[in-house]
Amino acid sequence: MDPKYFSLISKVFFLGIRTFSLLMCLAIPGLIMSIDGKTAQVDFGGGTSRDIDVTLVNVKVGQYVLVHAGFAIEVLEKEDALETIRVWQEVLGYEREES
Repeated sequence: MDPKYFSLISKVFFLGIRTFSLLMCLAIPGLIMSIDGKTAQVDFGGGTSRDIDVTLVNVKVGQYVLVHAGFAIEVLEKEDALETIRVWQEVLGYEREES
């Protein structure tokens, strides 16, 4: 494995992404756009948004959450969420370069 790629993966892991298995299950940060009962519209950037179950967290519009398997599992501080998103973009950009 390319050491640069491993370094990027390590950054993602240690910056607060709650990883259950490095290769299988990741929680992705997203921004709460609206809430309707037990679900919220979450913006993941790049034109991607989804309805997510928010019953596990106490969240408000404008907050960032970690989403795993369709559930918001943790509320994030804005700074932490933006740094995690930045690192994800770096990792994904590196993977595109390698393809």
